Amino acid sequence: MSSFVPVPVDYKIITVSSVYAYINEYVSPKRITDFCCGNISEYKIYSPLGSGKYSLVYLGTSPYGLCAIKTLRQIEKHRVMREVSIMKQLINVQHVAKFFDLVNDGLTDTYSIITQFYPFTPFNELFLRVTNNEIRNLIHMLLETLDKIHQKGIMHRDIKPGNVLMNLEENCLAIIDWGLADYYFPWKQSSVKVATLRYKPPELLLSYHYYDYGIDIWGCGCIMAELMIRSTFFDGETPEDVLQSLSSVCGSLSLINYAEKFGLSLPNSIQLMKKEDTWLTLQKNISPTKRNEKAIDLLKKLLTIDHTNRITARDALKHPYFA
Repeated sequence: MSSFVPVPVDYKIITVSSVYAYINEYVSPKRITDFCCGNISEYKIYSPLGSGKYSLVYLGTSPYGLCAIKTLRQIEKHRVMREVSIMKQLINVQHVAKFFDLVNDGLTDTYSIITQFYPFTPFNELFLRVTNNEIRNLIHMLLETLDKIHQKGIMHRDIKPGNVLMNLEENCLAIIDWGLADYYFPWKQSSVKVATLRYKPPELLLSYHYYDYGIDIWGCGCIMAELMIRSTFFDGETPEDVLQSLSSVCGSLSLINYAEKFGLSLPNSIQLMKKEDTWLTLQKNISPTKRNEKAIDLLKKLLTIDHTNRITARDALKHPYFA
């Protein structure tokens, strides 16, 4: 097991997002500090759908039809209210899980968030079945949705296949699980204890607290890579493992330059590596049915190490890949 822990430092540079940086200063977020919970008897649990660190998710029935019931475990009330606030703010954004209700079990004082249920194609099946045109449509849909979310000054902070439900039959997707989402403010430090390890961008792995919407773009790039190239793109059980996996694709020099630019600490194993990026090799290994030079070019822009140079969702939508 690696013992690498990023050392707290005075950053050389404090960055501000190149898009939608001040939206929450001009339009104050409609935060909810309390919420009148719905009638819990209106919702029935049908079967388990999955679980996470802080929740259990069930398929259920509601007055609105089938629903997903996310039962929260040991979550402070202010975090529940933040999640509800964000979901209500995004209620009219297409391809975002539609919020139905918040209920409380009086016996256990447990909150459950009720959302619309979305049938989806399992991701391991997606990788085997999806075509280049379907990848293009799904990634365009995801970027379009992320741009609308970012326009509202919100970062999801856990974009990964498990939170982007894709349905090949209906050619649609839904972004779910807003438990780690937060509002973006320039000059404000944000927690780096967000996102799932192998979908964490370099800024989170190296504990840069002034990150922005770019963390969602990195997650989108990981999803695109896993649809196109291999079902596990970056891998590792520790931050150092993931950094090594990342440098084997993007090159160790880009990581070293990034850390030096911002005054971040890197594990010695990365500093001693002299790996060039392997995009050209990866491109040759892609299935001919998915091989596309414009797609690789976009992928490299989505997975740019330096978050200040990473493409935004707004600009990615103008990429020739979608022409």
